[in-house]
Amino acid sequence: MPTSRSAVCVAMGPRQHRQGMSRHPIPALQVLILCLQQFGGDPSHVTLWGESAGAGSIYQQIIANGGNTQPQLFNAAILASPFEPPIYWYNASKPQQAYNDLVAAANCTGSADTLSCLRTVDAKLLALAGSFNTAEQINGDFLYTPVIDGSFIQDRPELLLAQGKVNGERVWATHNYNEGLIVNGGSFTPQDIGNNATLQRNYISGFYPRLDNASVDSIQAAYTADTFGSLQLATDFLYAEGVFGCEALWVSEAFSDNSYLGWLVIPKYSAHASDLTLSFTANTLAGTPYAPIAAQWTQNINSFISSYTLEQDYAPMTFTSGSPQQVVVNVTESLAPDISYDAVPADFVARCK
Repeated sequence: MPTSRSAVCVAMGPRQHRQGMSRHPIPALQVLILCLQQFGGDPSHVTLWGESAGAGSIYQQIIANGGNTQPQLFNAAILASPFEPPIYWYNASKPQQAYNDLVAAANCTGSADTLSCLRTVDAKLLALAGSFNTAEQINGDFLYTPVIDGSFIQDRPELLLAQGKVNGERVWATHNYNEGLIVNGGSFTPQDIGNNATLQRNYISGFYPRLDNASVDSIQAAYTADTFGSLQLATDFLYAEGVFGCEALWVSEAFSDNSYLGWLVIPKYSAHASDLTLSFTANTLAGTPYAPIAAQWTQNINSFISSYTLEQDYAPMTFTSGSPQQVVVNVTESLAPDISYDAVPADFVARCK
């Protein structure tokens, strides 16, 4: 570590799915606070760290209870590609239909108490039923995601963040260059759009089913072939920004002057989840040209966990809403680390608005 402080690491399963929603980390965090000191940890210095769904879970914890969770469960957070798909009120038609479909798939339709019935279903069968339902959705729609209940999640997260209703004190949020694509060669978006505006529109309307025609028109006007090179790439970036990138921006804005925003644009590590190699298995890059950038990346993770700051090459100053800046992480042609601190692109900020 770059400082004299060490850390106690505790792993928790992040999945927000049919078997558990955003509340599930709370008991684990409560136990952690109670027991941390017994392992040499500091319960007043807790940093949450997650990627994708894990970061999405942290995203929910940040705005939980209107930003007034008591007692405080954490002090800081690292959110790598925070996953936040369209969110609905619990009694909206889409989550209600998702519940009805799960009840049917689990053979609980005839039960007088369908929720009690679901609780008796074997966990593997319940997971399988949910997987079948999810597979029938449009690309990138994972169906069983958090909802607004008016209590734990009181409103749309971006609105609560804009109002400064947050838990915690500092954040470091990052997103990758094109998170419409996935590291293993998959994608969150259909890859047959090409430059067909009708196919793009159909995808937008399917992924955001409550938008009216004027809103879909506005999205198509913002995600054009002229801007991104093709409608396929534009649609990939629509998902990347709408589900991961804007969330990183919004949470950074909510903690303005106490946050860092990072953008990974390394060609080999630009797809969703590709940064996990840098974060968790950097040792596998030892002896390769990517070893120096991996070392810098992990050093800064350690630095933020231990001191809530990043090393000078990564963050000479924190994110400020009035003139938003971000750490741009790249490599040169010779694969040497190439770190810059630049203004957040104005067109990206505008699309997030």
